[in-house]
Amino acid sequence: MKEILNSISRNIQQAIAEPDKTVSRTNRELIYGAVACTAVGMVLGLLLSPKKQTIIGSNNGHNSSGCSAPAENDEEED
Repeated sequence: MKEILNSISRNIQQAIAEPDKTVSRTNRELIYGAVACTAVGMVLGLLLSPKKQTIIGSNNGHNSSGCSAPAENDEEED
């Protein structure tokens, strides 16, 4: 694991030292990089956005209790 971290740090140092060096990348690497950047941007946006009072729905007074019992007046008498 330490070797991998050392390799990554060397690659980053070389990229900073020689920014004009041409490097070939595969399309898969480019797609993974774009997906990773998008995901990090979405997470940071969610964490750093101001908190808001958001209500989804119309709040038009329909207070359904979730009961499906029939009303007392609708019962049939024998």
